[in-house]
Amino acid sequence: MDVGDILLSLFAVVVLTASFLSNLIVVICYVYSSEIRRHVPSVFTINLTLCNLVMTLFNMPITLAGIIVPGEFMLGERLCFAHGFMETFLMSNVMLSMAALSLDRWIAVVFPLSYNTKMSYKDATAIMLYSWLHSLTFPVVAVCLKWFDYSPVLKVARFHCKRIDIITMQTLVLLVDIHPSVKQRCLVEQKKRRQRATRKVSTFIGTFVLCFSPYVITRLVELFPSVTLDHHWMLFCKCLAYSKAALDPFVYSLLRRQYKRVWVKLLDKFLRREPNSGHTSSQETDNDSDVLQISEVLSHVVL
Repeated sequence: MDVGDILLSLFAVVVLTASFLSNLIVVICYVYSSEIRRHVPSVFTINLTLCNLVMTLFNMPITLAGIIVPGEFMLGERLCFAHGFMETFLMSNVMLSMAALSLDRWIAVVFPLSYNTKMSYKDATAIMLYSWLHSLTFPVVAVCLKWFDYSPVLKVARFHCKRIDIITMQTLVLLVDIHPSVKQRCLVEQKKRRQRATRKVSTFIGTFVLCFSPYVITRLVELFPSVTLDHHWMLFCKCLAYSKAALDPFVYSLLRRQYKRVWVKLLDKFLRREPNSGHTSSQETDNDSDVLQISEVLSHVVL
C-alpha cells in the first residue's frame, strides 16, 4: 500500500465509524420515542436511516477491503455481484427518500395549515413502497438478464445508462429542492419561518452537492474514452459519496428539536445523571423499563 491507499483507508474507516454510530443513534431514538414515531416525516427518516445503516455494514467494508487489497476481488465473484446489487438498490432508495423528505418539507412550508390533509401517514407509507419498488427495478432486471460482465457488445448501453442515471437519479433531489414555488410562497410567510425554510433547503442542497458533485462529475468525465482518471481520485469520490450516509442523520434527524430531547435524555440516563428540566418533554410517556433497555443497548455498543 502506498501513501494514497493508506489515507483513503483511514478516510473510509472514519466515514464507516461515523455513519454507523450516527445512524444507530437515529434508530434508537426512533424506537425509544413515541413522539417521533407519531410524526409523518419519521417514515421517510427511518427508511433513509436503515438504508444508510445497511450500506455502512455491507457495502463500505467491501469497498474498504478493495482499497486495502487492490487488484483481483478476494472475496469471490458472487459477493462482488451482491455488492453491486445492494449499492444500486440502496443508493437509489436513499436518493428517493431524500427527495421524499424534501417534498415533505416543501409541503410543510407552502401549505402549513393543510399539511395534515396533504401528507398523511398512509401517503408517506405509499411513497416509501414506491421508493422500494423503483429502487429494486434496476438491480433486479440486471440479475434476471444476467448483466454481470462488461461485454463490449453492451458498451453503447452502458454509456447511455450512465447518462440516464446522472440525469435522473443523481439530480432528483436538487430538482425537488429548488422548485420555484418554494421561494414564491416563502415570501408571504413570516420572517422566522422563511429563514428557517431557507436554511433547511440550503443545508439539503449543500450536503448533496458537497458529497455527490465530485462523484457525478467524475462519472461524466469517465464517459470520454480519451480521458484516463486516477485510481485514487475515483476511490476518494466514492468514499465522499459514502460520507453522505454519515451526514444524513445530522441533516435530517439529530439536530431537530424532537431528536435532541430524546438523545440528550438517553445520554443523561446512560451517564447516570439526572436530566435537566430543559431536556425533559411534557409529551414523553415512556417508562423506566424502556430507558433501562436502551441503556443496555448503548452499553453493548460502547463495549
